[in-house]
Amino acid sequence: MATQNLQHPTRMKAIRQSIRQFVMQKIAGFNADQEEFVFIAPAKCRITSAKIVSDTGSATSTNTNKWTLDLQNKSESDDSLCSTPQATYQDSAVNEWTEDTEWDLAVDQNNDLDAGDVIELVITKGGTATSQATAEFVIMIEYVLK
Repeated sequence: MATQNLQHPTRMKAIRQSIRQFVMQKIAGFNADQEEFVFIAPAKCRITSAKIVSDTGSATSTNTNKWTLDLQNKSESDDSLCSTPQATYQDSAVNEWTEDTEWDLAVDQNNDLDAGDVIELVITKGGTATSQATAEFVIMIEYVLK
């Protein structure tokens, strides 16, 4: 009887939606604008968070010399998943990423995906932002199936 209760479609959907899943993707350093593939939705899902970790900190950013990181759904007209793409200088304050520390990309919109949607990290260099060419990054995407 207990097995039959677990196999009920409504219960199975609730269980599936409560299991958080993660994917991690390594990204080589960068020193210019670029786009990096980070995720293909395996099924209908919702991205609940995205964080990046670097082995090197960003340094000396200003309002014109900064890095901006955004997640975009390339399958949906480049829809941004972040209403405010994260920058190393933001809102009149330095917002550097720190060595070996999670840096939240603040996913807060367009995060319901269809199977096969392709998500890319869009990296934009502002002015003469400090080179990250020798840095190594890992992006961690957390999602739940729908």
